[in-house]
Amino acid sequence: MKLLIASVFTNTGIAKKTGNPYSMTRALALVPFEDIDNVNFQSHVHGYSAVEMAVGTVFAGEFKDKFQAAFKGLPVAFDLKLSLDRDSRNVIVGWADNGKN
Repeated sequence: MKLLIASVFTNTGIAKKTGNPYSMTRALALVPFEDIDNVNFQSHVHGYSAVEMAVGTVFAGEFKDKFQAAFKGLPVAFDLKLSLDRDSRNVIVGWADNGKN
């Protein structure tokens, strides 16, 4: 899936409940707004919305490095492979075209 990535970041810390360390890499993808037009509600918009997505642990380092190298102050387009987590949320897990971005 082609995505426009605005930022990639990693949050690290110590879990309050367990005391275990954690590290989570996330990306902000810009996706086009879609108009909604039905009997009860209308929303006509133009532009992009930022959607936060998880980045798979195995792919995180490579993805961060490639984004940092390509980022020149504007979002970067990548063709990415997505997978669903157990809560049916998209997770970035690799390159859709085997790393030829």
